[in-house]
Amino acid sequence: MARIKGFPFVLFLSCFCTVHNRIQPAEQIFPTDINKAFMPTVRQTLNDCHLRYHKYGDYYLIYPIYGVPARQGEFAHMAAIGWRQTNGSISFDCGGSLITPRHVLTAAHCALNDDGVAPQVVRLGVIDITAGLYDPQNQFAQEYGISSFRRHPEHEFRAEYHDIGLVTLDRPVTLTDAVVPACLWTGAQVPLRRLEAVGFGQTSFGGERTPILLKVQLSPVDNSACGRFYPPSRRRRQGLIDQQMCASDERMDTCHGDSGGPLQLKLMANNRLIPFVVGITSFGRFCGTATPAVYTRVSSYVDWLQTETGVSFDAKACAGRHLNIREIEEAMVANRIGGKVFVEPEKSYMDLETVAKHRVYLGYSTASGRIQWNCGGMLINENFVLTVAHCDRFILNKTPDFVKVGDLDIFNDHPHSQVIKIERFIKHPDYRSGSTIDNDIALVKLQRNVRLEPNVVPACILNSETVTLPFYEMAGLGPYNMNNFVMENEALSNNNTLVLTRMRADSNSCSWQNSNKIMCTKNNQSLVPGTCRIEHGGPLEREIWHHDRYYSYVFGLTVAGDDCGFGSEASYVKIASHIKWIEETVLGNSVKRRQVRSARPKRQIVFPDSGESFYSYTVSQSCQLQDGRTGSCTPYRSCPKESVGTTISICQHGLEPIICCPTTPTNTISRPTRLSATGSRPTNPSSSSGYKLNNCVSYWKQYKRTPTEEFEHIPSEGRPVGREEYPHIAAIGYAQQNVWPCTGVLVSDQYVLTAASCIASARGLKSIGLGFGIPSSNVQEIDEIIIHPSYGKGLNDANNVALVRMMNRVQFSSNVLPACLWPKSDKIPLKLYAIGSGTGGLRYVYPRSAMYNSDCRSLPGGDNSITDDENVCIENYYATDTVCADLPGNPVEGIVDQSGIRIPLVVGTTSRTIGCLTSSKAQTVSVLSRIANHMNWIKGVVER
Repeated sequence: MARIKGFPFVLFLSCFCTVHNRIQPAEQIFPTDINKAFMPTVRQTLNDCHLRYHKYGDYYLIYPIYGVPARQGEFAHMAAIGWRQTNGSISFDCGGSLITPRHVLTAAHCALNDDGVAPQVVRLGVIDITAGLYDPQNQFAQEYGISSFRRHPEHEFRAEYHDIGLVTLDRPVTLTDAVVPACLWTGAQVPLRRLEAVGFGQTSFGGERTPILLKVQLSPVDNSACGRFYPPSRRRRQGLIDQQMCASDERMDTCHGDSGGPLQLKLMANNRLIPFVVGITSFGRFCGTATPAVYTRVSSYVDWLQTETGVSFDAKACAGRHLNIREIEEAMVANRIGGKVFVEPEKSYMDLETVAKHRVYLGYSTASGRIQWNCGGMLINENFVLTVAHCDRFILNKTPDFVKVGDLDIFNDHPHSQVIKIERFIKHPDYRSGSTIDNDIALVKLQRNVRLEPNVVPACILNSETVTLPFYEMAGLGPYNMNNFVMENEALSNNNTLVLTRMRADSNSCSWQNSNKIMCTKNNQSLVPGTCRIEHGGPLEREIWHHDRYYSYVFGLTVAGDDCGFGSEASYVKIASHIKWIEETVLGNSVKRRQVRSARPKRQIVFPDSGESFYSYTVSQSCQLQDGRTGSCTPYRSCPKESVGTTISICQHGLEPIICCPTTPTNTISRPTRLSATGSRPTNPSSSSGYKLNNCVSYWKQYKRTPTEEFEHIPSEGRPVGREEYPHIAAIGYAQQNVWPCTGVLVSDQYVLTAASCIASARGLKSIGLGFGIPSSNVQEIDEIIIHPSYGKGLNDANNVALVRMMNRVQFSSNVLPACLWPKSDKIPLKLYAIGSGTGGLRYVYPRSAMYNSDCRSLPGGDNSITDDENVCIENYYATDTVCADLPGNPVEGIVDQSGIRIPLVVGTTSRTIGCLTSSKAQTVSVLSRIANHMNWIKGVVER
């Protein structure tokens, strides 16, 4: 065995040489502060899974660690073949490979030494060949006598051909993790460009023998090139033949004393490394001089070896033998302490996929009526699947008919699976069968929506190409018994059913093309043949930490690759390169139309019989606008269009309507119509408190707040509010009877905001309770109730807000503080808190989550009266069969952090619920009146 030129070759004792990173989440890509997550009002992109499906994200990725006995070395099949000397010592002059419990493979010329004497001893499990059999350094060593040595029948000592022999031991070896047979490479072609050679030979030409087992990395050399070094001669009359192979390295080589030792590769199955002997060290010219050495090609003699041993060397069959004591793939090794190796399976290159979530199979109906599941894909919306275009007519010359969701079994349909018929298979418009793979991408539209649940959730996809990662995960199909990790005390399964396996995929620049629409991966580790084949259309993905949860982001779709990209290159269509086409197809033009409609002023008609307290309507009469300003009744065409607001009040019908035209600029807000609980009356201007809504932040900063509990720790059924935790929440009711039917929020020192529908259903309200708990120690008398002037005259949930004025102004303290109001109409915080009455009359807080209004409208109980401008939809964060959604008037708020102070901002008041307790663990949602849409009206009352 040679030394590396310039420095000694590193000795291999009990350590492993290569360390791989685990398949792990990428945690530093996206924002992680959930309090900075906001839900848009209108869905505009598919890059929103961290918002739309936030509740389905994973909290923890906990991986068990196992302890197994530490191995002595990585070459458990290495044998030393020796000759007994007259002084009692043993001269180990050849090497070999244990290939069955009774047979050692070696070179035929090792049958006799220079003195014509046959070897007598084989020693296994050794590191230091000079140490005695019972030396502590060789605590795992085993020594056996030689029963027979059979050379290949065509071998001749005078020639250098067919240099292969088989040693039969006098008894079977004891199999341990330090003594395990190797497998034989049976293929004509060697899959790797780097091979290993092992031996106890000389470290340089003419140098001393090494007592320590060494290994070298060598590259195969084509026989035609190698023949220049080994032309025909007396011992090689035919030159090099097909049954021989060459390998070399500029700095490393095999030397005299390595004869019979293995030239090998290590392949992976079951996250174990299995050595495959490719060649047998035969002869060379000068060690360590970059001259190739010659090896006997083992694949040429497999039939002879199987006949002699009575053992099959089929790659799959051999890889499964002795699996429990095979070397564990180094990527899984978490630590070594004493005599233990601690193994972390999640660090493995490969692992069985057990959760479907966004993964789907495409199904092709057969003549017998069954569905054959083949191509893969991923769910990206409740009614769309993304896959590769070549899955059309992939098998049976058919377009797929079905999609299976929530089930990873390709042979049987489990009861929990969802099988949905395909409506359309939409290939990319630039895809051409048989052409390049740049546009090999397709969308599958489903006839009905997928039922979303924790194990069925659309994948995350990015709408930009800014994120690149050093490694990803991909999926492939392979036999169960070659992909599951087997512990030392577990039996190998005989189940060879194809299962989905996820695996690490190291990012790699594509070697055969430079399209920016293609991604490539390649793992240096190689697989036992038959371990894995790619899942066409399967996702290239990575778990990423985003807003306090883990989500699977998909970057590409699998198009091609041998052995799932292990030892070779795998290719993927890059999703981000096609995101415009994907989003336009899935979301359509509705987003653009909705945005245009939202930007256009909406004019709502208020008719004179609406029940509002307007003055009598004549053309010369003054009138009251819905936002409180004074106007005059004017023919419609005579009112300047820039003065006409979003709501038109009709003074008088006719061929040309007479409308209430503003007499003051639209940005000037006068006092609105004010209604008490018993009717309308004029307002005393001197009663103004001078409070400004923006002052709320200063009060929250003045009174230090105790930290609030983390959002996810609040149970679905809610929990009682802690002391001083929600000092802005108010109860509305009757103090004398201790009845509080409505909940509101304090927005100034005199006003409480609530829902008009709750106020209307509980007439004659007298009291406001502030501070901690219900009943409250701080009770105020109600002075007036001001219902939004347009409430009840439009759609179901329109203008469902009211302000309640207290008789006296309150003093702020740590127990009584004014709420801040969320001013933005285009988005709201993702995580929300609803506050209302709970068990035992106590005030409770409930976890809620924002959702798209479009998703709310599409629910079984939804309707088109929910508008993006007027309403906000939220859902009960956890499905439950014990808790209904919020009562009318319950405030819903988000939390923002300002200079270290957590400040609540109320986004809306509850108007009604949808889907409440319609079925066990049903999705329940609340429809809110959007506060931002009524800010002008609220200011007009509070800041008059």
